Amino acid sequence: MFDNSYHQTLDQIHYLYSIPYKYYQDYGIRKYGAYGISVFYVAQRTAKILKKNPNLVNLIVCHLGSGASVTAVKCGKSYDTSMGISPLTGVTMGTRSGDFDPAALQRLMHKYR
Repeated sequence: MFDNSYHQTLDQIHYLYSIPYKYYQDYGIRKYGAYGISVFYVAQRTAKILKKNPNLVNLIVCHLGSGASVTAVKCGKSYDTSMGISPLTGVTMGTRSGDFDPAALQRLMHKYR
C-alpha cells in the first residue's frame, strides 16, 4: 500500500488549494496527505474495539511523533487531512515546521541576504 493512497477518497473541496485550477490540471498541485497506513489501521482498530462497522466510523485521528498529521475520517474513509502535497505541511512536528507563511520566508530572505 502506498502511504498516501488512503487519502484518495478526499473530495476536491478538501484536496484543492486556493490557487488557479490549471495548476492542479497541468502539474497535479493538490493535497495528497500522508501517514495513510497508520490512519487506516487506527480507523479499522477503533471500529473493532467499538464493535462498529468500519464503514460507519467517524474519527479524528492524530498521528503524532517526529512527523505528525491530523485526519478526519468519515464513514471509515479519509475526509480531510492536515498534510498537503508533501509531508512538510500541516501541524508542527519534531522534524518539520508544518505550515509556514511564505511571506515569513520572503521576509527572512530580505533580512539575511
